[in-house]
Amino acid sequence: MANVVTDPHQRSEINSVWTEFVDCGVIYPTTQSSIPIADDNVINVPPTLTWLATELFEMANLPVGWNSYGGIAVTFKAVAEVIRLLGSVGWDEPRPTVSPMARGGVHLEWGSDDDSVEINVASDGVTTALIDINGEMQELSITNAQDPNLQGVLTWAYKLG
Repeated sequence: MANVVTDPHQRSEINSVWTEFVDCGVIYPTTQSSIPIADDNVINVPPTLTWLATELFEMANLPVGWNSYGGIAVTFKAVAEVIRLLGSVGWDEPRPTVSPMARGGVHLEWGSDDDSVEINVASDGVTTALIDINGEMQELSITNAQDPNLQGVLTWAYKLG
């Protein structure tokens, strides 16, 4: 498990190297075995999602205009929500394709051109999903990590791997 601490005053000396998140946070390993999210200043990252956290932090450091159209960096709120959603269900494999969204959100996608599952987390943390199986599309809203829609979306993501 790793923590992302956004308050520079909470940085503690531990036996690892920490990586800056934008200009206000760190990620560091810890031995905690649960995934509680106490507040918006700390994100607990399970070891199975360290690869995702690394990608998200890189996207959080994108310069304004990264897409030639005024795109902004991925927000901390979007990063936190992605980690919360996938961490809460113990997601490991298959790994999604992860992309930044122009307005600071995160796009996750599993599958192929024919069948796919997408999760979009907006810059404010609002989450939607799209399931496209055999040409039939279903759009869903995901309100939290316990939302049954999330379980359905991730079931399809696993099948499409």
